[in-house]
Amino acid sequence: MRFEGLLLHPIGKTGSPLEILIVSAVLAVNLGFLTAISTDVRPPISAYLNVPHAVALRSGYMALAQAPAVFALTGRNTLVQLLTGVDYQHLRFVHKTLGATWFLLALVHWLGMTLSSLSWSGTAGVAGLYSLDIVPFGILTLVGLSTSVTSSLWLVRRYAYEAFVVFHLIGALVILVGVFYHAEPLRPYTYSAIALWSTERLLRLLRFATFPSILRLQPRSPIYKGTATLVHGAIILRVPNPSPWSPTQHCYLSFPDIPALFGQNHPFSVANVPSSNGSEASTMLFVMRVRGGMTRTLAQRLEKEADQSMQLLVGVEGAYGRPTEAKLFHDILLVAGGSGITHVMSLLDDVVHKAEARQSRTARIHLIWVIQHAEQASWLVSSLLAAIKRSEQVGIALTISLYLTRGSLAPSSRSLPLGASLASSTSKDDGATAEAQTARSSLSSSELDHLMMHSAASSKVRIEMGRPVVGREVGSFVEGSSGRSLVVACGPVTLAEDVRGAVARLRTSHSVDLEVASYQA
Repeated sequence: MRFEGLLLHPIGKTGSPLEILIVSAVLAVNLGFLTAISTDVRPPISAYLNVPHAVALRSGYMALAQAPAVFALTGRNTLVQLLTGVDYQHLRFVHKTLGATWFLLALVHWLGMTLSSLSWSGTAGVAGLYSLDIVPFGILTLVGLSTSVTSSLWLVRRYAYEAFVVFHLIGALVILVGVFYHAEPLRPYTYSAIALWSTERLLRLLRFATFPSILRLQPRSPIYKGTATLVHGAIILRVPNPSPWSPTQHCYLSFPDIPALFGQNHPFSVANVPSSNGSEASTMLFVMRVRGGMTRTLAQRLEKEADQSMQLLVGVEGAYGRPTEAKLFHDILLVAGGSGITHVMSLLDDVVHKAEARQSRTARIHLIWVIQHAEQASWLVSSLLAAIKRSEQVGIALTISLYLTRGSLAPSSRSLPLGASLASSTSKDDGATAEAQTARSSLSSSELDHLMMHSAASSKVRIEMGRPVVGREVGSFVEGSSGRSLVVACGPVTLAEDVRGAVARLRTSHSVDLEVASYQA
């Protein structure tokens, strides 16, 4: 895990060593094959035998050679993933790299053929070129590639995910039609691409239909009846699911009985792990922060209910992701921002669960949760209380820090332990502004009142105003470790980068591993 972490974690803003290696290898292979043959042109030179024309023609062949690999890495359930065990998030980077290479080579092919015809035969030569039956399909392929590449940009995926899905699919179909008719001698490349993409679709369908259950000849419906509740800007979703899942994994959720969400599915981390006993043994817990798109539509539907809660059908695809073996570490620091708590909460739940079964060597856990308002702690307050109680019973020193980013003018180093009355602790600040007064009223919400009165939590949880000094928090925890430590972060990009930078500075002198959760749509 330590070697893997060194490969996958970015160097500044240039990408991880593995990503840099992949890009370099793709460029070297394609440029090598492109220049080794196309530049070796011997006289006599003609309109069809010259270096620009040879480069353009070779670029076209190299462009189409990317097709099988690009489609082999398309989706979340590829044969490559099945055979290698590499997570689809990592394979997706290779898919995007090869797709961009395909687009650039196709662009060079088009421009090279056009300019070569123009330089040798003028506009008449260009007109003759474009009169060929195969040329419109070549342009169609380039249009499809442009559509797929443009729709894959981070801004499009982040703010218009549904548009990304639709246009990416349309682009792929246009590409396949274009190359099929543009390069008839190379149709085996097209056939292989179609076969690989179809296989991924089939594997995804099997995964959606609980593939492990099918292997046991006990297929189950992938649609479950869940309960969704709108709580302080988040949707708390509980879904009974008999299929197993592991900590830090995520599922793609869809809601088939809500017409406005038809055809949409998005990834969400599971906030718990299966338990060996109790009524929650097979219930998945999700905390979905209300933003735009799917979550906004679902929240608007819940707002129409009297108690802002309803039962609904939920499609569950997954779970995906390689589980983290946190039980191997002596000290664990969990850093979460907002709804990123779901990723680290499942890890916390798993470590305590394994400690109860005497399968974990973890002795100390510190959870840092950065939220905007105290009410947001109610998303998982019951789970936090249970974790505190269970960790004490198995001898794990669990402490929790809640950082509230809204409600004070500047970060405060004053720790607010949850004692008998939090209101009395905050009333001593005579210089409070109206904004701070609002924050104090938030701190005395019913959920935190319950947390304050819980005897086990009074000395285990603290509240601080402002944002954490991540470098100091990570450094203090790792330097105080008496064994191998693990730092896990999930949240906004800035928080993740701060954690990554802090761990990088400590790695030379301490035994510390890092996991930063990052899901790309």
